Amino acid sequence: MYSKTNLKLLLSFSLVILILSLLLGCAAKKPFWGDEKTGFLLTYRLAPNQVWKYHSTSQELTNMERMGQAIETERNSINDYSVTGTGTDSENNLVATIKIDTIGIASTGMGREMSFDMTPLIGKSFGMTFSPRGKELEFPGADTLEVDFGMMAGGKQNVKNFFRTIFPDLPAKPIKIGESWTDHDTLTIPQSGMEITVTTASNNTISGFETIAGMECLKISSKATGAMSGGGETMGMDMTFEGDIEGNSTWYFAYKKGTYVKVESEGFMEGTIAISGAQNMTMPITVETKSEVKLLK
Repeated sequence: MYSKTNLKLLLSFSLVILILSLLLGCAAKKPFWGDEKTGFLLTYRLAPNQVWKYHSTSQELTNMERMGQAIETERNSINDYSVTGTGTDSENNLVATIKIDTIGIASTGMGREMSFDMTPLIGKSFGMTFSPRGKELEFPGADTLEVDFGMMAGGKQNVKNFFRTIFPDLPAKPIKIGESWTDHDTLTIPQSGMEITVTTASNNTISGFETIAGMECLKISSKATGAMSGGGETMGMDMTFEGDIEGNSTWYFAYKKGTYVKVESEGFMEGTIAISGAQNMTMPITVETKSEVKLLK
């Protein structure tokens, strides 16, 4: 016959087993990336030796007015690159190697066609460390990789300028269909003797599901606003620049795999360039952009 003490112990033990079973059952049913009811926990997951290969294209149309004369230039670019996981660092950030397989940039304007020599970058590799949320942190080995566009087309550009924001930032908390999060970012980019600072705020909304390249993805609509400003000396002239930015994009994230799959985006910038020195002038400028990035495998 059980005493009251033994009975209490048995009931307590049975209750613990029941609670553990319920907890384990719930854990077994709910995947670690979350679900539609409780929200999705989005993170990038790049395993060691796993490779993401991307194809990127962009078109940029610039209109500028100088001393009453309209100047229009168009620039087109194409870039194939791979991101290979190499592990994680001490803070669990993802560490990867980026290899540029192909890259090409050409422009037309002022009655001329130009293609730029990108061979210093083709086939080259460098490192990148980024957080599981997609924040690019470091680019080891990238400092020596540069290409020269000439003073009139942007000057020397470091390879980092092409990869500073290749991954959209993900929300810090679980998020449901229809919910939004906002990211704020600031970049400083050297260009033709100037330093251009870009600040943006992007509002991202989970709008539903879509299957892309056989992968179940969350479809995310993004609207961005921001500003550009900078200054410096180029070709013996002091220049300052300021402008406002707006853009829209739709991107897709394979939440079960932790993989960025595709983005289509459009942007618009309107600003002014002020020149002082031997001659003073202010030139209005607008830039329209379209771009696409997609995962090849």
